[in-house]
Amino acid sequence: MNKLPKHILEALKQNKTSLGQHPSYPPDEEDKFIIGLVAKTFDQLSEKIDNNDYDMLKRELGHILGECKKLESKNREALEELCANIINDLFQIPEDTVEMDIKIVDKIDTPSERLIPEKTTDFSFDDINDMNNLTDEIYKRRLLNALVAGAAMYYTNNIGTYVRELFEIDSDLPSLYKKAIDYNNVLLFYEKDTFNDKQSTNGGKVDVTISSNDMRPTIKAEGLLFPILVEEVIKGMLELAISHGLPKNSAKAKYVIGKSDFKLAELWDMRLGYSLWNLIEDEMTECGYDMLEVGLNFFLMELAEMDCETFNASMQEVFARTKKGKRVLSEIAERIIHDKEQDEFDEYIKTKNDELVAINDDEYFTPEELMINDSFEY
Repeated sequence: MNKLPKHILEALKQNKTSLGQHPSYPPDEEDKFIIGLVAKTFDQLSEKIDNNDYDMLKRELGHILGECKKLESKNREALEELCANIINDLFQIPEDTVEMDIKIVDKIDTPSERLIPEKTTDFSFDDINDMNNLTDEIYKRRLLNALVAGAAMYYTNNIGTYVRELFEIDSDLPSLYKKAIDYNNVLLFYEKDTFNDKQSTNGGKVDVTISSNDMRPTIKAEGLLFPILVEEVIKGMLELAISHGLPKNSAKAKYVIGKSDFKLAELWDMRLGYSLWNLIEDEMTECGYDMLEVGLNFFLMELAEMDCETFNASMQEVFARTKKGKRVLSEIAERIIHDKEQDEFDEYIKTKNDELVAINDDEYFTPEELMINDSFEY
C-alpha cells in the first residue's frame, strides 16, 4: 500500500484541511474516518502509475503537457465542440436554459481571486441565533464545494466515455490525456498547501453568473488543456446546482460565499472531495442507481436544499455507509426520478431556475462574488 505523504497525514490528523472536523463526518472508530478514506484514495490513484517519485512525475507531466498543447493547437475548435457535447451528455441540458462560453486558451488571467475567507466586519447579524445559523451554512457550503470539486475530477478522469471521439480528432491524445490526468491526480497529494502568487500557474478557471429576471445563468470556462476545460465546465454546472442551497437573502448568501469559497481551499477540496465523491458513487451503485441517470446536478441540488441539520445528519449516515445512509440515497434518487417523470425535463429546470430568483433579491452574483476554485495546476 502506498503511504500518504507526511504533510498530508499530519494535516488530516490535526484537522487542518478545508473541511476541518466537519459535522457531516461520521464518528471515528479505531481509525479516523477521513484519514482512512483519503489513504485509500491515494493508494488507488498511485496504483495507476509506475513511479511515485515527485520530481520525476513533475518533469514527466511537464513533458506530457507540452506534447498535448502541440496537438491541441491544431484541433482547438474540434476539442471545444467535443467538450460541449460531453457536458450535454452528462447533464442533458435543455435548450436555452444555460448559456455557455468554453475555450481552450494559451493563458489564464485571474485578476481578482479570493485567496482566503473574506473579513466581513461590516456584516450585521440579526442576533446570535442568526450568527450560528450562518456558521452552519458555511460548513454546509464548504462540503458542497468539496463534493463539486470531487465530482468534477471523477467525471473528467473517466475519459473512456469519450475516447472514441478523441481518437478521431487525434489518435495520440487519449493516451497523453490519460497519463496527464493520472500523474496530476497523484501530484495533487504531494503539493504543499501554500500559495505563492508569483509561482502559481492556474490551469483553468470558470466564472458562474447566477442572474434573475429574464437573464439566463452563464458559465464561462477556460482551460489551458482539454481535460482542464472539461473539469471546469462540470464544476460550473454543479456550482449552479448547489447555489439553490444558499440563504434566500442576498446579503446573507454573499456572506456565506465570502467565507466559503476561496483559493487556499482548492487543493484540499479536491483531495477530500474526490475521496468523498467516490464513496457516494459506490454507495449509489450498491443501492441500484446510476448517478448519471439520476442526474448528478439534481443530486447535489437535493443535498444543497436540505437544512443544515438534516444535511449533516444525512451525510453522516451516507459516509458511515449505514443502512439508513443507503435509504437516504435511495429516497433522493427516487424523488428526483419521480419529479422528472412528472414534469418535462425543461419544465423541471425552469422551475428550479425560477426558485433561484428569490435568492438574489433582484440582484445577481458576479463571477468575483461567486468564485469557483480553479484546479489542475502544474
